[in-house]
Amino acid sequence: MPDATELVHGTCVALGRTAALLRGPSGAGKSDLALRFLFLARRGPAALEPPVLVADDQVWLVCNGERILVRPPETIRGRMEVRGIGIVEVKSLAEADLALVVDLA
Repeated sequence: MPDATELVHGTCVALGRTAALLRGPSGAGKSDLALRFLFLARRGPAALEPPVLVADDQVWLVCNGERILVRPPETIRGRMEVRGIGIVEVKSLAEADLALVVDLA
């Protein structure tokens, strides 16, 4: 059976290979929260690697056995929309394991 995939509206960030998906309506602050996460100081043993973007605005969810992987659509990989500035290039990750889903209200 092939992997099941779904494109969802949201922003996804990772620490190491573990990712959090931020969901919510337009203007809820998904990209703003992700940008703040990306610029957190690296502290403690959990932060051996810097925080990194997986995808902004759209995220592929891929069911792979018992794991759910997150991937950016290739057309927007490494790009993030920053309100008031526009599209910026940021370091990104091609794939990560989804560990957390946060619904912003």
